[in-house]
Amino acid sequence: MLRRAAALAFLPALPRHVRAALAENTPARRVRPSDPTWPSEAGWAKLNETVGGRLIKVNSPLSACREAPDGAACGDLFKELKNPYYIGDNVALTQTAGWVDAWESPAERPCGGGRDHG
Repeated sequence: MLRRAAALAFLPALPRHVRAALAENTPARRVRPSDPTWPSEAGWAKLNETVGGRLIKVNSPLSACREAPDGAACGDLFKELKNPYYIGDNVALTQTAGWVDAWESPAERPCGGGRDHG
C-alpha cells in the first residue's frame, strides 16, 4: 500500500497516455479500518518508527459526545466547532478553506440554489 502511494507521487511526471492507462486499470478506493487490508497495530508501529515517530493517532472529536451526549466536553466541542481556526488546527476535523466568513453555506437552500441542473 505504501509503495503504491509513493508511486502515485510520480504520476504527474508520466506521459498522458500512460497516466490514462493507469487510471483506467486502477480503481480508486480508500482502505478503511474495517477492511482486511488495513494495517495491523504492528504495521502502524513500524511505519511510525520509519517516519521518526511523527504519526498522529487520530481520534474522532465526537467520541466525547458518544460517551456523554449531555456532558460538558460534548457541549464544549460544539461551541468550538463554530471556530474555523479550531477546525483547521484539529487533525481529526475537516480542513478549512481560507478566510473567516468568506463564504456561507445556506442550510435552507439545496445545492445549486434550487436550480434544475439536469
